[in-house]
Amino acid sequence: MKRLPKTGVAALIVGVAGVAGLAMLPRAISTSGAPSVAVTPGGWTDFTLETPAGEQVSLNRYVGKKAVLLAFWATWCPHCNATILDLKALHSGPLSGRLKILAVDWKESRGKVASFAAAKEIPYTVLLDTEGRISRIYGIVGIPTYILIDREGKVVYRDNALPPSIEKYL
Repeated sequence: MKRLPKTGVAALIVGVAGVAGLAMLPRAISTSGAPSVAVTPGGWTDFTLETPAGEQVSLNRYVGKKAVLLAFWATWCPHCNATILDLKALHSGPLSGRLKILAVDWKESRGKVASFAAAKEIPYTVLLDTEGRISRIYGIVGIPTYILIDREGKVVYRDNALPPSIEKYL
């Protein structure tokens, strides 16, 4: 078996990583499936989804005005449910004027999400990703996943746990 020189191995690794990285970039999407806008320099992609009440909400309505926390979740997810109180506190606490929470539900029906949000008295904006398209665009592989976009429109945090000190990102 022929061995690649060290520089060849390094180039191969960089090339594969580059192609994989391109595949992970979010692409623009609308709920109709037609492309809307490109990925921004800050790393986020605009989208429009409906609330359980049928209101259309676009991410770009908030980016640039305040920080936005995207919380990808589902009603059946125990870890998602465990953070509802934390999200409520962020929504109504001292950071409320500087932070918009958009909770993107993964592939559940309008009725199920509406009932759950009412029963849990969720005050922040809940959005329906009934086909999972936005979750795929953002490369969500597990829930909960939290993505924080700062006021300038740059993705500054992404993890399966809420940021421990969210103030430092605002």
